[in-house]
Amino acid sequence: MSRTEDLINDLDSSVLGPVFSNVLVLAFKNEYKAIYHHDPEGVKKLNSMIREGGLPLGFIKAVEIKGGWKFLSQPLPEFRGNERMEVRKFLEEYSIMLNKKLLFGDKGT
Repeated sequence: MSRTEDLINDLDSSVLGPVFSNVLVLAFKNEYKAIYHHDPEGVKKLNSMIREGGLPLGFIKAVEIKGGWKFLSQPLPEFRGNERMEVRKFLEEYSIMLNKKLLFGDKGT
């Protein structure tokens, strides 16, 4: 399996039990993009995004907790030390935007 196939497999395989959504976040020069779990074009989209300069950062998982949900961030393992902390902080901030989007639609962004 290629690295992109591994990432998409990780994206899809972790949506079970209390995890009801998983998103892979990529950084670009002036924007961020996401691929959602079980996207039939996931590998193709990820390969295309990487060719366009996207850098996969990590996952944001939506987990059901006591009738609500919480977002958990998971930087990719290649990020270490301070860089890992920065990626985690960004993913946590990005998850706040995703939460608003879930609650309020496009008006939440």
